[in-house]
Amino acid sequence: MANNYDFIVVRAGTAGAILAKRLATSLTQPKVALIEAGGKHEGTALRHIYDRFLTTFTHPELDYGYVTSLGARDEFDAWANAVDGPEWGFQSILSSIKKFENLTVELTDEWRKYVQLTAGAYGFLGYILDAGIEAGVSHPISIGLGPATNRQGIRTTSASAFLDQHSLPNLTIIVDLTGVQTGTVFASKEILLSAGAIDTPKLLLLSGVGPKTQLEALGIKVKADLPVGKNLIDHPCVPITYYMGPGFTSRLELQNDAEGFKQAIQELRNGRGPLMKHYSTTPTAFLKSDYLYRSEEFAALSKPSQGLLIQPSVPSFEFAIGGPLIPLDYRFNDPKDSYLNFFVTLMNSQSRGEVTLSSADPLEKPIINPQYLEHPYDCLVLNTAIRESLKWIQAPSLKKFVKWAILAPESDSNIDIEDDPATYVDHNLKVHGLNGLRVADLSVPLELLR
Repeated sequence: MANNYDFIVVRAGTAGAILAKRLATSLTQPKVALIEAGGKHEGTALRHIYDRFLTTFTHPELDYGYVTSLGARDEFDAWANAVDGPEWGFQSILSSIKKFENLTVELTDEWRKYVQLTAGAYGFLGYILDAGIEAGVSHPISIGLGPATNRQGIRTTSASAFLDQHSLPNLTIIVDLTGVQTGTVFASKEILLSAGAIDTPKLLLLSGVGPKTQLEALGIKVKADLPVGKNLIDHPCVPITYYMGPGFTSRLELQNDAEGFKQAIQELRNGRGPLMKHYSTTPTAFLKSDYLYRSEEFAALSKPSQGLLIQPSVPSFEFAIGGPLIPLDYRFNDPKDSYLNFFVTLMNSQSRGEVTLSSADPLEKPIINPQYLEHPYDCLVLNTAIRESLKWIQAPSLKKFVKWAILAPESDSNIDIEDDPATYVDHNLKVHGLNGLRVADLSVPLELLR
């Protein structure tokens, strides 16, 4: 294996796989190395949509796909204004995505009803849509089914979309780099880190790029004194689950029918059957609340934060509805019964966490302090969101199916990024003060897009 390349891309996740492919197929055809800690998983056994939520529990070493969500126009445009880089604006990002997006719109008669704009066409989602109306949703940014990253019952990943079946002589993929391994590879042009919001900071810190006092305390030679790991943002989520009676959905019947499930697995291998659509997409709702903008917590926010949050396309919170059973080991009395859950999620968190090193040993896990709900406004938003979800449950279209709560509370009725001290990259994602190093993942935005 050669050890000299033009570009090295670190980690083959969502961003890394497409970065490596696009670089390798560019006009100059540079030599590219894609480095991944995990292995190369052959076949599709781990990408079936019917068990995509369970995969993270049965195979915790793996990542898995979700319904796609591009993010709000106003969020991207605010990002572009903050960094004075129009390439990060919504229209520019949308144009880039459409270059590699492949949206399938051919519909069989069985599926055609699911794109009709009537609540009754969506199965149990129809009840959810009706409940939202009955609950008096004042500012629904969007409610419905989103396009999903799967085809014929199989999830599409960055690797399957951009690396599999594409043999390129100038692209070397190096996998299984776990444990203690030694070796050196060189990049004559740039290294692109796409290891994610946790591992990218970890790699930079281990390499001497980060807060000087922290690195020196661990005996790491400082190459650049930058605020790496200081701007960790996440979407805190609260699962709410209700026991639903017969007539709501029949999805548990198949899971409890051993012979029927076995037959469905066989049909899936031939691209047919009920498992083709089981968990194929997730109903979502992105919502706002006027109540939040009249609160003391909102008034205490900075003017730029207030300006972003009140934009019409920027959500306060999200409901992801109809996902996996929480808790997983709950037992039902009747296979004709079922459940409904809301994953109530905070959008545009104001809290900021931190990623630091526990030692200079690269095999040691980093210290992750997310500081969820540290900011008073976040607490208010999530509290408001939970109350809103309970209104939906109490709406007539859903309440008629509810037997009891499985897991739920009781119902009671403009900045320059170059100078910002929280950043360590410029608008081109180049690390300040270092040549040939970029970060290409969500460890760097000042705000986390939905």
